Amino acid sequence: GHSLRVTGARMLASLNVDTAIIMALARWAGQTVLHYIGDAPLAALDKAYRRGAASDSGAPSPAAVPDASVAEAVRAMQLALEVNVQRAAELDADVKALSSLCKQKDLVQNLVSGSWHRILCDGVAVPPSTWRAFCGWRFGAPSSRPLRANTWPATTLGVSVCGTCFPDERKKLLEKEYKFEELGYEEVDT
Repeated sequence: GHSLRVTGARMLASLNVDTAIIMALARWAGQTVLHYIGDAPLAALDKAYRRGAASDSGAPSPAAVPDASVAEAVRAMQLALEVNVQRAAELDADVKALSSLCKQKDLVQNLVSGSWHRILCDGVAVPPSTWRAFCGWRFGAPSSRPLRANTWPATTLGVSVCGTCFPDERKKLLEKEYKFEELGYEEVDT
């Protein structure tokens, strides 16, 4: 794997293929490729020297004869790269369109305890085992049985709202419930 990438990068650099194309073909995002292709100009000088020496003697050297299959392979790789870059742009546009349709849910309810929590970390970019609410509850585990929503139901009681995730909202709901009971009203199930 790695040695083929290095050797291929060196070979392409000795053929004067642009560094950006070499980086894309070898899937190098950083400047590491520059370390590997640093000797390529020396190889090109060696080839030029051999060509010059061969022309002085009158006999063609093997290095002086261009290899058509290498040039064809480089052209094929360049075309494949262009196709892949275009396809990547299309896929990126598709992802953006789909993500605009999928509105992120802000809340999650623990169906075991009935408590509502504020989502801190979740999504496709991180594994479910790392999904957390602000209070630390891990709701990505299969045993957690979460329910996602943008808002909790209007009938939600203060005790059903996590005090760490929603301290102010819980306090308001509890005060509202206390005043309701203080006036002597009883909640009627419908």
